[in-house]
Amino acid sequence: MKKIILSALCLITLASCKKEAVEGPQGPAGTNGTNGTNGTGTTGTITGKIKQFDQYGTPYTTGLNTTTISVESTTNSATTDAVGNFTIANLPPGIYDLAISKPNCGLRKYQQITFPGNGTLYIDDDISDKATFTFVNGYVKDTTIGSVTSIK
Repeated sequence: MKKIILSALCLITLASCKKEAVEGPQGPAGTNGTNGTNGTGTTGTITGKIKQFDQYGTPYTTGLNTTTISVESTTNSATTDAVGNFTIANLPPGIYDLAISKPNCGLRKYQQITFPGNGTLYIDDDISDKATFTFVNGYVKDTTIGSVTSIK
């Protein structure tokens, strides 16, 4: 009789247990950990200023509307204005890579930026022209014969 009562109590106890769903981490600001929205429609802005320099380090003061800032894996991008400022609006929360590019310059990247999407992220940076070289003249010395040939 004790075994039947004990078995009945165990069954009642197990039947009264309720499994609760536990969710894992959601990433920044409740995102799903990808470059998408969190279902709330929350978006934010990335803004800043890109200073532009020539190959010798002299800052440009005109023609500053040539640098593009892109949020990789999305269609979001902006081009700097006449003074080097940019704004990328309506960006949902996520983890992003940013690319900064300008014709005749190298590519700059910011990787794995956690963007909460509910405010403004400020990014200021510099970008410089690639160095260029012009070969004017030189010479080749033949070490076996000892002759010198000019190259122009």
